[in-house]
Amino acid sequence: SSSSSSSSSSSSASTTSRLIGIKLRSNGRYQALINARNMQVAIGTYCTKKEAVKAYNRMAKLLGKPLNEIPADETEDEEEEEIITRRKQKRKKSHSKKNLRRRRKRGKNKTTG
Repeated sequence: SSSSSSSSSSSSASTTSRLIGIKLRSNGRYQALINARNMQVAIGTYCTKKEAVKAYNRMAKLLGKPLNEIPADETEDEEEEEIITRRKQKRKKSHSKKNLRRRRKRGKNKTTG
């Protein structure tokens, strides 16, 4: 196990390796963050990992920090796609429940005459 030494900067790292300053948010979007002057600064949130990496790299270049490798144009990891799909389904369900409650409320407010 000691063979996995501190050569983490090798280019043979898998494409699923963690990117510096990129987080997958619970809503399925990617957040780009960078440390500057001992503070973590949010650069923004993006629909794709590639967009977030580009934004991070622009800021990192200005600050003289190491850049991330831009992910290939392939589809996102299956796990991340699943997360996004689940979030969308949850939102649809919550919206339909809200609409149902509203419809029921309106029905009660109407007077039959």
